[in-house]
Amino acid sequence: MTYENLNIFDTAEGVYKKGNISVCDKAFGKECADADNEFAGMYAHGGYADIHTHGVLGYFFERANLDELITMLKYYASAGTLYIMPTIATISFEDICGATDRILAAAEKIQAENIPAATVIGVHYECRYLNPVKAGAHRREWFADPDIKEADILLGKIREAEKKLGRKLAAHFTLAPEMDGAMEFIKHLANNGATAGIGHSDADYDISMQALNAGAVSFTHTFNQLRPIHHRTSTSLTCALTSDAYTEYICDGFHSLPEIAKLMRRAKDADKMVLITDSTAAGIAEGTVFTSFDGNPVKIDGGVGRLMNGTINGSIITMHKGFVNYINFTGASLEDASKATIINPLKMLKNPGYTTIEEGKPANFVVFDAEYNLKAIFVNGQRIDIATV
Repeated sequence: MTYENLNIFDTAEGVYKKGNISVCDKAFGKECADADNEFAGMYAHGGYADIHTHGVLGYFFERANLDELITMLKYYASAGTLYIMPTIATISFEDICGATDRILAAAEKIQAENIPAATVIGVHYECRYLNPVKAGAHRREWFADPDIKEADILLGKIREAEKKLGRKLAAHFTLAPEMDGAMEFIKHLANNGATAGIGHSDADYDISMQALNAGAVSFTHTFNQLRPIHHRTSTSLTCALTSDAYTEYICDGFHSLPEIAKLMRRAKDADKMVLITDSTAAGIAEGTVFTSFDGNPVKIDGGVGRLMNGTINGSIITMHKGFVNYINFTGASLEDASKATIINPLKMLKNPGYTTIEEGKPANFVVFDAEYNLKAIFVNGQRIDIATV
């Protein structure tokens, strides 16, 4: 089938261009005899990439079993997020290893059985190597200094999965660079095909710059759990806004106010903005109380997940909602919002190419109208239902 007369996002140039999308079986192909104008005048891209998300529907990547992981990844796809870095928060190292094994097994099952679900493109480890004074919702009893031996165990699991899947996977570690051994840890990651981000940190500007020079590439959920800006104090947040590093940003209006999103857009180059969800409870209704992966009760309160003491425990937005929020909060162009959700996340991980619409690649794409309403989602050429929450 050839879907005609769409505005299609070109990831090479970062612009939307008039064109057609042809789906031949499971892949993008050449023009087909059968034509369809259902999406004429609408917009299409190769799917959002969420590189920082902990869970949906009351399930968490830290604890979910294989069946629950499949359910989660199907939900992500139904909301337009076709590529994902499951993110593991702080638990014991043994449990981190177990979660990694289950996530990679789910990735293998989805690929082998052609399940219409989000593609796992790696694992984000937002755990353990954090500063206790910036713990946020993380449990301090499992914190530790950065440990290269632990990293190598996790990287070994990633590399074995790459062989089975026949494609590259990313491994990204959030850590506080002021912790003992952090700089050597960052260098080790960079030398072994992984990436590091600065987060849950009380570092000043100079230490943050040292971390970037050692190989760190990003700041994790910028403005949250970083030393805040003061005009006479050196801070990591100043480094985030003035350096060439990528900056993750949760655009839900709760983790940071909408005007902070506008500040981010003005401070950062459009090629360095990375929108994330940091979701723990997308797909769960307002007022619901549920148990987090670490046993703490969480309530959806006013559009965000909170612990009973009021601490924010993750967002409930999807990537598409964050995409729309970014445009509405900041006045960003459609192209810049698309870069921040489709191109930049993969470039940050040094793993680009997944979200490209081109002949021979899996026919994964999202269609939306001029009012940003999702109209269709395709996974491997199969049209799937759109999530209603």
